[in-house]
Amino acid sequence: GTFGNTSYSFDAFYRTDPGQRPNNDIEERNLSLSLKQQITPQDSVFAQVGWLTLDGGDLAQRYDPRTASPDFRSREDQEASLALGYHHEWQPGVHTLLLAGRFPDRISFTDPNSQTWAFDPLVSLANPISLIEQYHATLTAYFVEAQQLLSLVPRHDTILGVRYQNGSLHVNSAQIVSGNQPELFPAPGQPALLQDLSLRIERLGAYVYHRWEIVDHLWLQGGLTYDWIELPENFLFAPLSSVEQTKDQISPKAGVVWSPLKDTTLRAAYTRSLSGASFEQSLRLEPAQVAGFTQAYRDVVPETAAGGPTPGAPFETFGASLEQRFKTGTYLGISGELINSAFDRTVGGYAYDFDPNTFLYSLHGPANASQRLDYTEKSLVFTANQLVARDWSFGARYRVTQSRLAQQWNAVENPFLALANAPTVVDS
Repeated sequence: GTFGNTSYSFDAFYRTDPGQRPNNDIEERNLSLSLKQQITPQDSVFAQVGWLTLDGGDLAQRYDPRTASPDFRSREDQEASLALGYHHEWQPGVHTLLLAGRFPDRISFTDPNSQTWAFDPLVSLANPISLIEQYHATLTAYFVEAQQLLSLVPRHDTILGVRYQNGSLHVNSAQIVSGNQPELFPAPGQPALLQDLSLRIERLGAYVYHRWEIVDHLWLQGGLTYDWIELPENFLFAPLSSVEQTKDQISPKAGVVWSPLKDTTLRAAYTRSLSGASFEQSLRLEPAQVAGFTQAYRDVVPETAAGGPTPGAPFETFGASLEQRFKTGTYLGISGELINSAFDRTVGGYAYDFDPNTFLYSLHGPANASQRLDYTEKSLVFTANQLVARDWSFGARYRVTQSRLAQQWNAVENPFLALANAPTVVDS
C-alpha cells in the first residue's frame, strides 16, 4: 500500500509438498517486510527485512529417481536478513544508488549414506566409500554496493559500480563410520573425523556497462567487470579444508538488440562471469542480464551432477533470439543459449599408505584431491503468448536442454598422489 510519501509491502509465503518420491518432501516459511520513503523529490530510501525457514528431504533433481537418498534431511534458516537502499537524482539522467545489508544463513544436514573418497596409492585410484555425515554451517555476511547511472547524451546510457562483501563462516562437520565399515577405519558408530572450522569469505568487484543506439532501433551493449574473491578451498565436501584460495577474473560482456521491422526483434549476447561463494549473487545492483539474457547464476553446474555447489566457478554464456509480434496480439519467440564452465576444485577424502615391504595398507588420514570439471549446456526455447481483451493473456513455453559434465581426478595434494581414474562423463 501507499500513504503520503511512504510505500510498504508485507509478504507471507507458506508451502508444503510431499514430493514425487520417498523423502522428497519440503516445508517452507517465508516472511518479508519492505518499506520505501520518498524524502525529497530527488531522494528516497528503501529497507527490507526477511525471514526464511526451509525443511526437507532429498530435494535434488535427479535423472534417475532410484539414485535419491531415502534418509537425507536438511534445514536452512535465514533470520532477519536486512537490505538498505538509497537513491539520489542529481539531475535528469544522473542517478546514484547505494545498497547495503546483512544476510545470515544457517544450514544443516544429516546424511546416513554420505559419499566420500578413499585414495589408493597402489593403483592410483579414487574409490567411493560411505560414511554418516552431520554438517552444520553458519554464515554471517555483510555487503555494500554503489552504482552510478548516466544518461546525459541521447542514445547513450552508462552504468558504473563497485561492490564489496565480507562474511564469516563457521562450519562443524562430523563423519561417523557406518555399518558398511571401510577398511582400516574405526569401528561402526565411532567418528572418522570431527572438524570445527572458522572461515572467512571476501569479495570485491567493479563494473562498467554502456548501451548505445548506434542507429534507429539498433542498440549495442558492452561491459567489463573485475571480480576478486577469497574463500576456503573446500568448505562443502568433507573432509574439509581451511586453506584460503584467491580467484580473480576480468570479464567482458557484449550484446545487441535490433528491430529491423516494427514487430520483429533480434537479440544476441556473450558474457563471462565468476560465480560467488554463497547466495550473495542474489543481492546486487549490477545488471543480471545483457540484451535480455541472464548472466548471473549462483551455480551453473547442476548440484546433483557435481555432488553439491561449485563456488567461485568461472563461466561464459552465449545467447541469440528472434521475437515476432502479430497484429492479432500474438507473440512468438525462439531462443538458444550455450553455457560453458571449466575449472578445478578441491574435494576431501581419505588417503591410504602402502608398504611395499609388507604389502600392507595403513590409513594415512584426511586428504584433499584436485578435480577438473568441464560443463556444457545447450538449450532451445520456444514461446507463444496471446493477448485476450485488455486484462488477459495466455502463454506456452517449451524448452529442450542438452548438458554434458566431464569430471577428471587430477592428484591428491598431501600426500601427493597422481590419480589415474578415467574421466566420468554425465550426459542429459
